[in-house]
Amino acid sequence: MTVEPETAAPALRPAERVMSPAGLSAYKACRFSFVRGFIRRICAERWQIERPRFDLDEAGRGTAVYRVVTGERDLNFIIFSDVVPPHETSERIIAMRYDGVALVTQGPLDAETIETARREEPKFILSRSGPQAIGWTRCNRGQRSFAAIVDALAAGRQPEIELLARTGHILRNNGFWGNGRHGTAVFPAFPPHHPLSTPYMAEIFTLYLWRHFGFDLVEHVAQARNPAAARLDPRLQRYLGMGNASGLGMVPFIINHPHWIDAWIGVRETAIAAARATRPRPGDPATARLLALVDRCIAFFGEEADRDDGLFTPPARVVADLAAARGLIAEFAAGGTIAGRRPDHAWAALDDWATAQVDRESLEQLHALLIETYPEEADRLARRLVVAAPRHDVDPAMSVGALRALLRRDYGWAFALDLDRPGARHFFWYYSEENEEPRIGVRGTDPGEAFEPLVDIPFAVRDLDRALSALPDRATVAELLIGQPDRRAIVERVQSLQGHAYGEVRGNVIAADFQPCHIIRFALSLLGVEKFEPVSSKWVRGTFLQGAPLAADVAAGREDDWLYPLRPTLDHAAE
Repeated sequence: MTVEPETAAPALRPAERVMSPAGLSAYKACRFSFVRGFIRRICAERWQIERPRFDLDEAGRGTAVYRVVTGERDLNFIIFSDVVPPHETSERIIAMRYDGVALVTQGPLDAETIETARREEPKFILSRSGPQAIGWTRCNRGQRSFAAIVDALAAGRQPEIELLARTGHILRNNGFWGNGRHGTAVFPAFPPHHPLSTPYMAEIFTLYLWRHFGFDLVEHVAQARNPAAARLDPRLQRYLGMGNASGLGMVPFIINHPHWIDAWIGVRETAIAAARATRPRPGDPATARLLALVDRCIAFFGEEADRDDGLFTPPARVVADLAAARGLIAEFAAGGTIAGRRPDHAWAALDDWATAQVDRESLEQLHALLIETYPEEADRLARRLVVAAPRHDVDPAMSVGALRALLRRDYGWAFALDLDRPGARHFFWYYSEENEEPRIGVRGTDPGEAFEPLVDIPFAVRDLDRALSALPDRATVAELLIGQPDRRAIVERVQSLQGHAYGEVRGNVIAADFQPCHIIRFALSLLGVEKFEPVSSKWVRGTFLQGAPLAADVAAGREDDWLYPLRPTLDHAAE
């Protein structure tokens, strides 16, 4: 990757272009998504997955244990498998019964640990874990896929690819509880060399193990029905991922972690700017790679070109926009021009064209492909994603005048919003007492408004500015907070986010027309979901790990190029 000396530190896109809810919704999974980082690490370190216990009955009820040998320490995945009637299952994290519940532990595993976990598992929120426990996780069988896959295998054939394409998974994730909850280990205490020490490794680890268990489970149930049942074709296994459904909880999560969001977006924007600053040549490997990635992406989204959910950009539009971009890339590969001009920086010219001509989602998909074109640079930048938990201490000596100036400089977007229009304060956010679950209520109608957490940042900023205007500029923040201690949280936030332009969602999340699905989708893209199926404006389904290497690939160190997996074509009907 060649970067011109004068553009070694190119300007990043301003926050106002990317940090609106709709702008964040357009972001696509990329090399910085946490699933990608997890797969790179386990393949590089050649983690080995073993199955020392698999005591399941013919329906799949029982206990299974997987041991994962990482090289640094062993990790254990203790599964209590069940079959819950369909009318008792739920995609929400507050159900009391699941088809699968598992505990992740570290170090040697003994029978007492397994039996203790078995006793604690039904207690759900009130359960307790031992010192070796890392976290609890739950899943359900896919209602549209599990039985059909078992039926096909038991009949000696492979499941229909059209069914797998519609669902994309065998099991559906129902959450992860760790980092101190239920007495589990606290992540900041993990040493740097710990296999789950980097962000979201524990959560993605459980998704990967559930996916692996799903393959074993359908084969086991099919073979219990027919000893001559077919094995699930490895090509289908790779195509299948882990289902997920996420709801309103993602919105306060994103708002409550501004430093982490700033780091992820900052790294991504830096990679985009670095790609713009390159000087590719028509015959370069990078040019050929970008062209191949665009072709694969067009085919990937083309497989669902008939879908239009009314909330996100239809895949057909993304396909059309990428096809237009492909024409320019092919023109450059053939003769060194883009739209008839010979640019100094071809990808900058391509990006400028796309910014002006294509849908926002198509633009962000093109950005993801540009990042993927230069993997070494992206992996170097990815080291910045490990962000220490920020300290939110107030600077009490800061003057009122300086704080007001800081508000005007960093939160001009909040003052530009029309917060007095009808419906601007329609909703409020709260946590349900019975399940500690984030929810949204209608202000003035639903109970719980008095317990609203700090999520309406624009209103809090405006209220703080009004409070500061009543004090002389020479007064200090300490004087403000002595008289108005309830403003401490917003003061801490404003002061700690100096220099973090990408930390705030630049929108009104309590407005009547706010669409939570935009922020939910952004959070899932950050984690690594490629395709989405919104159930409503408050609920989004997706699939993790589709196309990812299997356990045998990981043990052999074969990561391969697994992005944008296409429907496999089998040359036989049965194994």
